Amino acid sequence: MIIARSPLQAAWMRPHLRLVSTRRSLHAEPTPSPPPPSSALPTPSPLLNGDINKIHLDMFFDRSLVPRTTPLSSMSFTRNTTTAATAINNELVPAVQQESPHQQDSHTEMIDTPSTSHHFDTYEQVTQLEAWGGFSRRQAKALMETLQHFIRLSVAQQQETLLTSSQLENETYLISAAVAEFRREVQLLRRNDSVLLQSELTALAREVDTLEQRLSEDLGSMRDEIELSMNDYRSDVREEQKVAEHHIQGINNRLTVMLGDTATELESLKMNVIWRGLLGGVLAALGISVVGYVLSAIRLRSLDRQSREKRKTQENDLSFADMEIS
Repeated sequence: MIIARSPLQAAWMRPHLRLVSTRRSLHAEPTPSPPPPSSALPTPSPLLNGDINKIHLDMFFDRSLVPRTTPLSSMSFTRNTTTAATAINNELVPAVQQESPHQQDSHTEMIDTPSTSHHFDTYEQVTQLEAWGGFSRRQAKALMETLQHFIRLSVAQQQETLLTSSQLENETYLISAAVAEFRREVQLLRRNDSVLLQSELTALAREVDTLEQRLSEDLGSMRDEIELSMNDYRSDVREEQKVAEHHIQGINNRLTVMLGDTATELESLKMNVIWRGLLGGVLAALGISVVGYVLSAIRLRSLDRQSREKRKTQENDLSFADMEIS
């Protein structure tokens, strides 16, 4: 069960009090501070002004405002405490102001009942609120009762949500037993798996040996076949080379014969060309001589004609001259 006396008192009286450790609990001892004002209105408490201790606020605000699924981080905790503090401030003042004397008396009776369990020193809290907070007796009791109510709600909720030591021991025992059983099962599974793996490894080793033997036999047969095929190929290549050599030799013989024939033909062509050249020269000389003879004959004839004509003209001239003289 959660018991918190002095942290809450320190939250209420933090601006005016300091904490002192005693055998009973942590109480608030006043520090030198100015006396409370003598006006009719009470001085507002630091809690009502929002000045509260955020570290111990989760002891008295309603946990139903906080989601239970996700844990509170530091930032979400500060934000939720501020919102809860404002909600408490809004609820406390009307409750204190609107309470009737009969209700306040009933609160006093409930506080003073010895059968009720308290989580902090209620009397010390009321006296501190009355002395240093500027509240009346009834207001201090109402605030203390509200604070105790929130603390009880928080404790009940924590008891509902959290486990006790016996429940925790039972759960840890069950978890340890389950873990031990799981460990045994895992060990058995590992042993079975190791045996199965060993048998599989032996079978695989046998299969590997048989495969190696088959591979060696297949390789030997393949080598023999390759050697036979290579020998056959070599013999075929040699025969083809011989046939090609015979063909080449025949072609060489044919070429030599053809070259001899072409040489004789060339010689005969040379002789024919020479004879033809000589005959052509002779014929050309004969032709030239014939042409010269013909031309000389034609010239001689033309000269004879000219001489005859000259003679005729001379004879005619002489006869004409003789006629004139006569």
